[in-house]
This record gives sequence, C-alpha cells and structure tokens, in this order.
Amino acid sequence: MTDRSPFETDMLTLTRYVMEKGRQAKGTGELTQLLNSMLTAIKAISSAVRKAGLAHLYGIAGSVNVTGDEVKKLDVLSNALVINMLQSSYSTCVLVSEENKDAIITAKEKRGKYVVCFDPLDGSSNIDCLASIGTIFAIYRKDGSAPYGARYVGSMVADVHRTLVYGGIFLYPANQKSPKGKLRLLYECNPVAYIIEQAGGLATTGTQPVLDVKPEAIHQRVPLILGSPEDVQEYLTCVQKNQAGS
Repeated sequence: MTDRSPFETDMLTLTRYVMEKGRQAKGTGELTQLLNSMLTAIKAISSAVRKAGLAHLYGIAGSVNVTGDEVKKLDVLSNALVINMLQSSYSTCVLVSEENKDAIITAKEKRGKYVVCFDPLDGSSNIDCLASIGTIFAIYRKDGSAPYGARYVGSMVADVHRTLVYGGIFLYPANQKSPKGKLRLLYECNPVAYIIEQAGGLATTGTQPVLDVKPEAIHQRVPLILGSPEDVQEYLTCVQKNQAGS
C-alpha cells in the first residue's frame, strides 16, 4: 500500500533541472538566469509555430539572410524573441545569430559575461511539410573558452537527434560547391558537437575535432562529421586511404 496519489508524478522539467543545477553550483546565478531566459524564448517560439496558420506566420518574409537562405516570417519572429529575451537577461555581452550579418552587442547597462550563438529556428524551410524543427544555441564565456552547451530529414535538429537515438553517422563534409563546408561553426556545429561528445560520440571536421577549431569569423563554416566513435573513425580511415592513394 502507498499513500501516494496515482495522479502524482515526479516529473523533472528542464526549467526545474536548470534551477536545481544552478543552486548546486553556488555561483552568481548568471548562467541560470541566461538559460531560463533562453527557455522562455524557446517556449514562445514553440507557441508561435503551433499558431502559425491562424496568425498568418507561414511563408517567406521577402529577404535573404547572411548565409543565403530565404527568411521565413517565423524566422524573423523567432530571432526577435531570442534576442529580446537574452538581452533582457542581464547575462550576455554579444549575440551571434544566423539571421544577422554582424554580431549584436548588448547595451552596457544590460551586459553580462556570456556570448550566445544561435540558429533561432533551424529547419524552418520544412515547416510547411510538418518536418521537425528546433532552436540550436551555444554559450561561451567572454574570453572565448569552450561552450557549455539540436540531414536525413534536412533539419539538423532532427537528424542529430536521430543519430543520438539510433547511432550511425551524420555527414556534411566539404565538397566542390562548399569547400569549407556549409554548416556554421559557432551556432550549429559546436553545440551539436558538444552534445555528441558528452554522449560518448565523436565530432570532427575531417582534419580535427570540431570543438578544437578556433573561430575566425562569426558565420564561419566548417565540414561536420559526427556520430558513434566506430563510424566516425571508419570515415576518417577511408578519407586518409583515399588521400594517400591520390
């Protein structure tokens, strides 16, 4: 017998997890504040996506972003939500978004110690066909240390999640059309590389670990190969043999 109600659950929400870890760390609380602000923005984006049809938010906004992709109306809204929430968190100093050509500097009176790089709505081109979408972000200290820190489908969030769940390998290497790769280092490759490595996998550019790449530009592109260690190592072995024979 138990006195516990069958309707009671011990669900650990992401917000609760962030608060508990922040309390255990016994720091300034600035990172906890930043993460909670990011979570609020993501929840608002999720709500906007669900109501997009009623609010006439589907379709193209009529412009192209810095990486050459057509900007959707939901991209514009999502970008504004993330920027506004992060700048109001008093924990950021610089923001780098896929949607903005230049880095965004937080006003001095609201400035904190973290740099946040993000793709506000990855996979937005797939919204009309109901494919998976999501927000990707990475957090760096102001001094540039590693992040704390998501295409079978054509959406990195969906494909990397699939690789995490089922194993295998995700490949977006360099080619003749994109000799430096297509995916952006700061807000696409680094966040997922960190997650993959924490799960025991590997993430490489083909020549070095992704997290070892020193950024040279805020929208810098790099090749990306990630997945289970055995599959990634097999890919690297094949590349090395091919290079040796050429």
